[in-house]
Amino acid sequence: MSNPPDKGKPSGGDSRRLLDKLKVVPETVSFTRLSPLMILVSILLFAGASLTLLKHKQLFIPFTPDSSNELWLVEAELRFEGKNRPAKISLALPQETPNISLLEESYISRAYGLSVLDDASTQRLATWTRRRAPDQMQSLYYRVDLHRTPSEEVVHSRTGLKVPSFPAIPGYKEPLAAAISTTLEQAREQSADIVSFASQLVKTLNDPRNANARVIRNSASDKDWP
Repeated sequence: MSNPPDKGKPSGGDSRRLLDKLKVVPETVSFTRLSPLMILVSILLFAGASLTLLKHKQLFIPFTPDSSNELWLVEAELRFEGKNRPAKISLALPQETPNISLLEESYISRAYGLSVLDDASTQRLATWTRRRAPDQMQSLYYRVDLHRTPSEEVVHSRTGLKVPSFPAIPGYKEPLAAAISTTLEQAREQSADIVSFASQLVKTLNDPRNANARVIRNSASDKDWP
């Protein structure tokens, strides 16, 4: 005689159906949206890589640790006595050349206004100003990092234009060579920048009383010297 099934205990078929209902289906997680932190990290990585490539391409800063290049720190100090009067001090700044690039410039002063004339077509100039300079010795400082570039084609760090290389020095016979050398040296001694050098050179060459200028003028044809 068989015992009747226990109503409080599920049968085998009911147990399998119950387990099927309790199975958890894993959900697929989507990462289609980036968090603000991931976006910020991506922007910083891209900016850092771009800056590194720019320094390597334009300033020739090496990537590998065994590579080296020449770097100079140049500092100029201007000293004067204030005398409790308005002060205006100007300093001619260096220009970039085909083999020298300016990496970083610093202007150090105390309670002075500063303006920088940074025009590629003229002489660069820094001017410090103050309404009343104290009646004591004043000091102003200018610092610049200079970097030697191995290539003759250098891109200007401010204008983005290629800096032309220096032309080869032509050879002249005497006495023309001595006349040219003396004229250039006199113009260089009597000038302070490129503009004043060119002005002084033109003035010297147009002076009929200058013996060196006469030698230079006589060596040129009428077409070369109007």
